[in-house]
Amino acid sequence: MDLDHDVYAFVGTRPARWWIRRQAHEAVVHAWDLQHAVGEPDAIDAAVAADGIDEILTVLLIPRLVDTSGFAADGESIHVHTTDVDGEWLLQVAPDRIDVTREHAKGDVALRGPAAEVLLVLWGRLPVAGSAAELFGSAELLERFLGAADL
Repeated sequence: MDLDHDVYAFVGTRPARWWIRRQAHEAVVHAWDLQHAVGEPDAIDAAVAADGIDEILTVLLIPRLVDTSGFAADGESIHVHTTDVDGEWLLQVAPDRIDVTREHAKGDVALRGPAAEVLLVLWGRLPVAGSAAELFGSAELLERFLGAADL
């Protein structure tokens, strides 16, 4: 199969390799779910987790799954930062959209920690307080953001 061949994806036409990435992240999170339900889950590779965070923020959550009208924010910002591998994102919130850039910047709230923990917090699998991630700034802003996400 030609992995560069364009195929249908729920975010528009993409190369076939797009689905490999999507399904890899889906499998990682659901494997964690299963293992967590019966005991201690295996560690999630940090590089895979960081790519999963990028996918959430640039492909799934922001463009498709966050109800910006329900989020009710304007001008606020969220900084997401992984500590074990390179990975930083800044979410700038406007009334009708959220712009995501890959950069280091101060946000109104920052979610910072090991990539796997940040991934699991963003997917709603762990609360910040129950993870190795740290929260700086407006916890209420992050809660509203995650609450507006249809995960």
